[in-house]
Amino acid sequence: GGQDNHASGLITINGGNVTAIYAGIYGAAIGGGKNGKGTVTINGGNVDVSYGGTFGAAIGGGSYGDGTVTINGGNVDVTYGGIYGAAVGGGSNGCGTVTINGGRVSAKCNSIYGAAIGGGWGGYGIVEIHDGSVAATTGNHGAAIGGGSGETGEVTIYGGNVTATAGMYGAAIGGGDGGDGTVIIHDGNVTATAGMYGAAIGGGWGGSCGAIVINGGTVNAASGLNGAAIGYGYTGPSGGTIVINGGTVTATAGNNGAGIGGCYNGSGVDVTINGGQVLAVGGTNQGSIGIGRGRSGGGDGTLTLGEGVVLQVSSDGSNWSDYDGSTRQRYMRTI
Repeated sequence: GGQDNHASGLITINGGNVTAIYAGIYGAAIGGGKNGKGTVTINGGNVDVSYGGTFGAAIGGGSYGDGTVTINGGNVDVTYGGIYGAAVGGGSNGCGTVTINGGRVSAKCNSIYGAAIGGGWGGYGIVEIHDGSVAATTGNHGAAIGGGSGETGEVTIYGGNVTATAGMYGAAIGGGDGGDGTVIIHDGNVTATAGMYGAAIGGGWGGSCGAIVINGGTVNAASGLNGAAIGYGYTGPSGGTIVINGGTVTATAGNNGAGIGGCYNGSGVDVTINGGQVLAVGGTNQGSIGIGRGRSGGGDGTLTLGEGVVLQVSSDGSNWSDYDGSTRQRYMRTI
């Protein structure tokens, strides 16, 4: 794409060994130039990208450019050491639409503002993962998979092995700081780990949980400081819905957040459990609930159990009793 205004890049990689190193401004390493969209399809091969520039994505859009990236196979390794763009997806102020159908993808965003996979700074992230092995790690403000700083992430996972690790402010899977998280997981092995202030799955710092649906798969979500494991990030508005229809779901909050629900000082959200095996553990400080409010939060939100679902509660994780419909504890599980 280069640095020319409105220079879009349409690139297909079918195989071979491709190495791209970029240390300039405005453009992507593979994709669009300044103000240019980047449309990139990777069908195979070994693709190694290192980005040390500014404003563009490593693979995807240039500055102010949207990135549409489809990965069908191959080995894709991306290291983003720049600023404002996503490792895979949109450039600064660019939305990232990323579809992964297979292959092995490693995206490391070691800087700030952009998602590892999804939107750049101020950019919405729309990500679909159908299969493959995906590992995404982000620094600060952006989600590992989802929205860039200040924006929402819409993530759908149909299968594969997915590992997402966030730094500060962004969710591991969902929104960047200030962004909501809309996440649907149909199947696969999903591990989401948040650092400080964001949820592991859901909203970033200041963002709501949006709508989260888990239909199946094995999901392990762990938050760090003040965010929910599954729910919304610190200082985010209460509200949103979480529906679990199946799968094995483990949600463990760090300090102050709920396992499923609210952040520190945050109330719970509307939670429905229709099936699956669910274990939710509130934060280590007193007052955090497994399903409900974070420490010092208000109400616990609604909790609806489907037919045949039995919920148990415990204060210490060892002495369990059936949920009475009103008293919630730090440890909560279905059996």
